[in-house]
Amino acid sequence: MKILLTHGYFINENPVELRIMKPYPPLGLLFLSAWLKSFDIPNEVFDTTFADRNKLYSHLENSKPEIIGLYSTLMTKRNIRKIMTFIKDSHVLRNTKIIIGGPDARHNAEHYLNLGADVVVPGEGEETLKESIDVITSGDLRSLRVVKGISFLDNNRQVFDTGERKPLDLKHIPLPLYDSIDVPGYLQRWKSIHGYSSMTINSMRGCPFFCYWCSKSVFGNSYRRRDPMSVVDEMINLKNTYQPDQVWFTDDVFTISKEWLRQFSNEIQKRKLLLPYECITRSDCLDDEILEMLKKSGCRKVWIGAESGSQKVIDLMNRRIDLGRTTEMMQRLKSSGISTGTFIMLGYQGEGWKDIFKTAAFLKKSLPDDLTVGVAYPIKGTKYFEFVEPFFDKPYDWKSGNEKQIRFKRPFNERFYRFSSRYLFNLVAFKKANQGIEKWISFFKAMISKIYIFSFH
Repeated sequence: MKILLTHGYFINENPVELRIMKPYPPLGLLFLSAWLKSFDIPNEVFDTTFADRNKLYSHLENSKPEIIGLYSTLMTKRNIRKIMTFIKDSHVLRNTKIIIGGPDARHNAEHYLNLGADVVVPGEGEETLKESIDVITSGDLRSLRVVKGISFLDNNRQVFDTGERKPLDLKHIPLPLYDSIDVPGYLQRWKSIHGYSSMTINSMRGCPFFCYWCSKSVFGNSYRRRDPMSVVDEMINLKNTYQPDQVWFTDDVFTISKEWLRQFSNEIQKRKLLLPYECITRSDCLDDEILEMLKKSGCRKVWIGAESGSQKVIDLMNRRIDLGRTTEMMQRLKSSGISTGTFIMLGYQGEGWKDIFKTAAFLKKSLPDDLTVGVAYPIKGTKYFEFVEPFFDKPYDWKSGNEKQIRFKRPFNERFYRFSSRYLFNLVAFKKANQGIEKWISFFKAMISKIYIFSFH
C-alpha cells in the first residue's frame, strides 16, 4: 500500500516567509516517516516547501497513494483544505484515504472530517498513525474504534472520538529520516541570505507551564525528553552528513531540566563535538550553573520569551515570570558570551499605551541581540481565545482563513501596533549602534513612532 506524507507549506506563496527566508525541513513528518519505516511500512515524504501546488497535485495523481497523511497548522490550514478538495475531486484519487494531523487538528476535527478526511489525529502521531494505517490496510474500518487517539465519522456521520492515548516514551523513537527531502536546498538558501546554515533538532515534547495564549494541542502539558546521548548522536549525524553551521532546538523550554542538560553537556564535551546551537527557554529556568553548561556545550544564542516589559501584562498572560529576573538573566547570558534574543507580544488584552513604554524600558536594559515583535492573536483551544471571543467582530469561521485574521475589539487600531513595533525595533537599534549615521537614523525613526504612540494618550 502506497503511503504519502505532506504538509502544504509553500514558501514561494508567502511574501513574508520569502523575505525572512529561514526555512526548516518538516521535522514532524520526518519523525513519522522514520517511525513507520521502523515497522517496515514503506512511505514517502513529499516536501512542499520549495515546490508549488501544481507540482504536488501532479505528483499525487502520478503516484496514486492509497493513504495520504496531511500535517495541518494554523499557517497551512487553508492550503490543506485546498489539497483535500483536490484529492476528493480527482477521479484518480477518489479512493484515497486522508489522515489529518498537526496542531490545527484537535479543535477542528469535525471540520476536517466533514470536508472529507477519513481520520483525524488530534495528538501525538507516531503510534496512532501506524495503527490507523494497519486498520485501513486490513479493509475493516470498523476496527478504527479500537485505535486510541483518533476521531472519525461513524455510520450516522457523527464524530466518534476514541479518547486520548498514553504519551509515547521518547526513548523509543528513531531519528528523523532526511533521505526523501532536499536538505542541501534548505542549507543553500540559508547560506545565501544569512551567511550561515541551520537545521532543527527536537529533544522534548510538551510544556508544563500554563501561559494563556499558548496552544498545546498536540503534546499537551506533559514534559517528556529524549535520551541526551540520542540527541548528541543526532547532532553528530547531521554534522557529518549535511555540515550545517548550527542547529536550532525547537524545544519549548530547553533548560527546564538541569540534570538532563548536565548529561547533554558532558556528552558533547566527551565526544568533542563542535556544533553551535540556539535554543529557547525561560528566565526562571536559568542560573549560573546552567549558563556554564550552555557555554561548554556550544550554545551560541538563547531566546527568552519576555513577551512584555510590563509585569502587569506578564501576569495577565499567566507567564509566572519575574520581569527583573528576565532582565538579569539576559544580561548575564551576554556577559558569559552567549547572544540573546527575545520575543515581544503587543496588543494583549489589558495592555495600555504606558505598557508599551515599559516594554521599551525593558529592552533598553536587556538590549537583546535579536528581537521579534508580534501582535497577540487568539488560537482556538487557548484561554486567550476564550477571553477575547466575546469581542470578535464576527463569529470565527474556520473556512475563511486562520486565527491571525480574526478581528476583535482592542484598545488601539492596527496602525498603532505597527508604529509601536517600529518604535521598539528602532529604539533597540539606536541603543546598540555605534556612533554614525545609522545610529541617528534609528533614533529619528524611533522618535517619530513614539510621537504617534503618544498621540493616543
